[in-house]
Amino acid sequence: MDTPLRALGVDATTGRPLEPVPAAVARRRAERLLRRARPPRYGVAGGDLASAGWGVVFAEGVDADADARDALGPLLERRRRQAGDRYRELTYRPGEGAAAFRSRLRAGHGRVDPRQVPWYLLLVGDPEELPHGFELDLDVPHAVGRLAADDADDLAAYARRVIEAEDRPPHRAPRAAVFAPTHPDDPATAACAEHLARPLADIAGPDAGVLIGDGATRAALLELIAGGPDLLVVAGHSASYPRNHRCQRERQGALICADWPGSERWPRAIPPAHTVAAEDLPTGALDGGVAVLFGCHTAGTPRREFYDGHRRKDARALTSRPFVAALPRRLLGREGGALAVVGHVGRAFEASFFWRGARQSGPFEDAVRALLDGRRLGEALDGFGQRFADVAVTWARSRMDPEAEEPDPLGLWVAFHDARSWSLLGDPAVRLPACAELAER
Repeated sequence: MDTPLRALGVDATTGRPLEPVPAAVARRRAERLLRRARPPRYGVAGGDLASAGWGVVFAEGVDADADARDALGPLLERRRRQAGDRYRELTYRPGEGAAAFRSRLRAGHGRVDPRQVPWYLLLVGDPEELPHGFELDLDVPHAVGRLAADDADDLAAYARRVIEAEDRPPHRAPRAAVFAPTHPDDPATAACAEHLARPLADIAGPDAGVLIGDGATRAALLELIAGGPDLLVVAGHSASYPRNHRCQRERQGALICADWPGSERWPRAIPPAHTVAAEDLPTGALDGGVAVLFGCHTAGTPRREFYDGHRRKDARALTSRPFVAALPRRLLGREGGALAVVGHVGRAFEASFFWRGARQSGPFEDAVRALLDGRRLGEALDGFGQRFADVAVTWARSRMDPEAEEPDPLGLWVAFHDARSWSLLGDPAVRLPACAELAER
């Protein structure tokens, strides 16, 4: 199949869809990451930090890390008590890849042994200090989260919020909300609504707040956020800007709502009135909740396009400085209220939920069920790593085994990077506060 795959994103300066990945590009691309996803070793309980371990990773030689460590002090002390002798404070060295990092810590291949390196790892710093590639590769064997704050006050506020959420006694069942706009003559969001949003809404239950289709407006999303669901899932287009555009760092990944009439009817710049960006969020937005944002650049933007070129130097530059998206930064900062945000680094594709003519929403469905059942976020997202491993092995066999079935090169390649590009912002050990009866005492 040579049909290009559509991305869930729109160029906010022109109103045109992001260019699909052409099949010819896929055939030039050599795979770089062929590692298996690895849950902890047999006998290790993923929900118990004393068993799975918890660690924090700071960048070597970054002056701000001392302030960050102090700001996060109460949270680090809590995790130290919970993880016991499996708590670690680790250092990332500039230029180090995930494999070199783990090797330096004497971590072998295979399932994670938390006696060597904890399964849960929190990276503290921007992608310039701790690169996106390091984070995404490390997330294959581990449950990884990142905190990239504007200053130490944001980190301190986040630490207090997590502790307060874990100390809050449960008083109700967790509430979920699903928001998925569609636009006229837009097959990408129509597919997203049918094959992703509606199955998740069924799982969320009859009490969930569900807005799918043309009723998923900007005003409706802001009202939904203000209502404080424990779990918010947003699926659809998000805003993308050209390299170093004046709005790129503040508005890239902004959520495009049903107010936008689509590329055919609005072939020009998308106005702020059609989107929800960081600047639109109320103080305390999503208090104590978790957001899953499916769309391009909703977690951040790498320096270069993952999907381009055979070698790194051939890949198209997306920005002069990689960054974490402003919207999740605001949700996790001192003016926000969220415990974690899950989104995409770079472009997100339909392959995440619909591929080879079949629905592929299983990892999303499992994650929602696990979170509503009280699992820790890093554990709930493990299905995405398993999907990545399955795609990677299929690709590897197609390249090395002459008897293997001829693959769909474009689909496999896009699915590979799409599965790899999920990023968890926040502590991977958090869980929904309404499920606190399952938390460690």
